[in-house]
Amino acid sequence: MSLVAALESLGLAQTEALSYAFLAGSAPTTGYKVARGIGKPTANVYRALESLERKGLVVQDRGTPPAYRALPPDDMLARLEREFLERKTRAAQELAALKPSTDDEKLYALKTQEHVTARAHLLLAAARRIVLIEAPAASLAGLTAAVDDARSRGVRVVIVTDQAPAAPHDDTVVGERRAIGIARMVADARDSIVSALPNESGGVREAIWTRSLLLGRMLHDALVSEIFYGLVERSLEDGISVDEVEDAFERCRRIRESL
Repeated sequence: MSLVAALESLGLAQTEALSYAFLAGSAPTTGYKVARGIGKPTANVYRALESLERKGLVVQDRGTPPAYRALPPDDMLARLEREFLERKTRAAQELAALKPSTDDEKLYALKTQEHVTARAHLLLAAARRIVLIEAPAASLAGLTAAVDDARSRGVRVVIVTDQAPAAPHDDTVVGERRAIGIARMVADARDSIVSALPNESGGVREAIWTRSLLLGRMLHDALVSEIFYGLVERSLEDGISVDEVEDAFERCRRIRESL
């Protein structure tokens, strides 16, 4: 990403980003010289400089004609971060006052893998009792922190995957005898995601999210069955015993009772 593109991503318009970058790399100078330096119309540059001045990102002296100087980059970034956090706080306060509907049971399409991952983070953050996940290890990599956070809040997160994680956990079931072709997640037998795995370009053929109580319960029960299958399958590798079957039943019973 270029410097100008990076500045635009922080909320600056293109001419503002060009003007700030030019001033940050040169001595204080006039708006006319900034316009010549970045190849933009003088009137547009002066408007951009006025906007940057209102934002506190450039200052001008009292000379004739006035010369503009960029706020040092570290100070500029700190100012933008502070303003962002202030806006975020205000938005959070306004959003907290809203009362969204809790009975929306429609199905919503998730168009990209980024949408799937973002919704998975929200699902984990909102969970109260138990989350069941079935997904390849590669798809779980971006959810590690969210899973850890949920577990730290007392939420039980049970994972069925195809490779042993770097940090083993009692609630991770590894089944290596079959490939996992669809990622499935359900929180509290209600909030659920079903997604085809991403292709090489990062897109997904089909993915849905829903808060349907019926579908959430069905997915929860289906994943409990998959967990039992995985526990028995793993035990078969070393020769299964009656005690191991009973242990698998007991673990699945506790998962059902987590609701």
